[in-house]
Amino acid sequence: MEMDTFLYFVRQPVFLSLLSLLIAYALSVRIFPALIQLSIQKNLLEDFEERKVHTSKVSNLGGVGIYITFIVLYNACLSRIYKK
Repeated sequence: MEMDTFLYFVRQPVFLSLLSLLIAYALSVRIFPALIQLSIQKNLLEDFEERKVHTSKVSNLGGVGIYITFIVLYNACLSRIYKK
């Protein structure tokens, strides 16, 4: 009986949504420092100009980290919520 209750809870969209938030946070904490380091090593930094807000060089790979996080989340959790 307890296992049925656990499986019922795990299959709920609210649980999967919270799980996806935790996975997104964990991936972001691991991916973004690695992308910043890669940007520095490969010199993939955007130069700063007077018209820009940043006062130092900024990595151009931020969108790559967001894309990777979204794809992993979609495959891990969100596809189970929105499957037909």
